[in-house]
Amino acid sequence: MKTAKKFIVATIIVGSLCATSLAFAGSCSVTINFPDGSARKGIKVSGLTAGLAGTMLSNVYTDSNGQVTLNWGNSGSLETVFVDGEDQHTRCTNGSSVSFVIKP
Repeated sequence: MKTAKKFIVATIIVGSLCATSLAFAGSCSVTINFPDGSARKGIKVSGLTAGLAGTMLSNVYTDSNGQVTLNWGNSGSLETVFVDGEDQHTRCTNGSSVSFVIKP
């Protein structure tokens, strides 16, 4: 019985450590609007993390307010933000936000 309890406690601790390592190290808020200022819903947004081993982030889509948050696992910043697959040549550091006006 003691062995089973130790195993359960060890499993919980290891699971907690793994979950902690999956936490995001960086985030950037992105807002996309039409030229008239109205929100652009459903626009594909991604990013590329900075550094030699830059990582392309998974695509996410803007909500009804034209907003989305990009999250990444390493420290640092996004080298660039992509909107509908096009490089916007804009860096985004952790905790900051960027906005774009994109024509239809």
